Amino acid sequence: PIELWSKSVIQEKTDYIHQNPVEKGLVFRPEDYLYSSVVDYAG
Repeated sequence: PIELWSKSVIQEKTDYIHQNPVEKGLVFRPEDYLYSSVVDYAG
């Protein structure tokens, strides 16, 4: 079985979500995207 709620899978999905605006060319950095929660995850 695939572990869907492991820390590594959650991190992978979170990174994917935060990188989407960058990959689509909307912003240069994830933290520049107005609707991103990336700043909440930054330490």
